[in-house]
Amino acid sequence: MVKLELEFVGLKSLEGYVTVDGKYVKLKKVKGKYFCNLETNQEKSEVIIYKSHEYTSKHWFLWNAFCFLISLFGLFDTGFNKKCLVQDVRFTISTMQDTRAVIRRQNFVDGGAMVNVETSAAIGMITNQQYYDKAAKKKHSIMNKAKIALAAVVVLAVTLLLI
Repeated sequence: MVKLELEFVGLKSLEGYVTVDGKYVKLKKVKGKYFCNLETNQEKSEVIIYKSHEYTSKHWFLWNAFCFLISLFGLFDTGFNKKCLVQDVRFTISTMQDTRAVIRRQNFVDGGAMVNVETSAAIGMITNQQYYDKAAKKKHSIMNKAKIALAAVVVLAVTLLLI
């Protein structure tokens, strides 16, 4: 068994998912940095860091409308990802021997690289990008209009019932 140490630097908060070899990893936070230590038998480990928005699912409209109603018309809203930011990093790292990697967050550039991986082991970068999803922004706009219409219908129905 070899050890794989991953250190994440420059992240304000690590939202989204981190998986190593298809298993979710729980990270420890120490002084603004996130760490994880794993043991593996494989020659290469696949690391995935992924964050998306709620508009990717098939039933995005129904889910958002349901959350809007449950949150009492947005009063107790959870604050979804309004910017529709997608962050996707996938790479393989050689684990023939004990490996340590520092994963540094890059400044945001729409369509640019999200992280820089610093290690002495061999890396195979599959994808490394962050961008604003334009289709999701349109869906967000549609959802905002639907929320206003839904609130107006409910207010109208309540006033008609009270009269």
